Amino acid sequence: MLVGYDIFDASKVWVRKLEEQGGAPVAGALICVACFFNNKHAYVPKTMRDSAVERRAKGRLKRIEAHRREALEEANPHLTLEYGPAMPVAFPAPSSEPAEVAAPQAGDGRDGVMNMADAAPQRAGKCVPADQYELAAHCIAHPGEMTVNQRRLLVQLFNSPSGRELYELKGGRIDNLKKLLTATASGSSDLQSS
Repeated sequence: MLVGYDIFDASKVWVRKLEEQGGAPVAGALICVACFFNNKHAYVPKTMRDSAVERRAKGRLKRIEAHRREALEEANPHLTLEYGPAMPVAFPAPSSEPAEVAAPQAGDGRDGVMNMADAAPQRAGKCVPADQYELAAHCIAHPGEMTVNQRRLLVQLFNSPSGRELYELKGGRIDNLKKLLTATASGSSDLQSS
């Protein structure tokens, strides 16, 4: 084979058959004209490459936007905090006497079942309930001692479906709690229907 090229145009070469005439090699018949990079193919098709570049650009922009949003939140923290009204909590006066919990009596006909009102510890003549459920039992037993803040806690308990269910599982009756809360309502309907 004999390859010929133009010194002024390297975009193609001529490929010829090499023949001998009189013992000397000479250019024979033309086999082909080969263009520079004529058979070049990309490893990844152009459309896939373009979509990959586009996906990469979208991902970079998304990360930049997340970074920008984070910087704005750090600069303006008051815009991201959720506000909730503060609820005052009445703490009992400290006492030097330890709280006592009444244990269920074996012969009282309840077979070891503890009444929630009995479970609240007594401290210097005042009831100190451990949770909302004991508070509800105490307020049902002694409605005159219920404060505004205790009523607010019981309304939250009543308005929460999971709170009502746990209250009933602990032995409380939700209808008694509803009667107490409606009886102590001061003209506002803060109870949600169950």
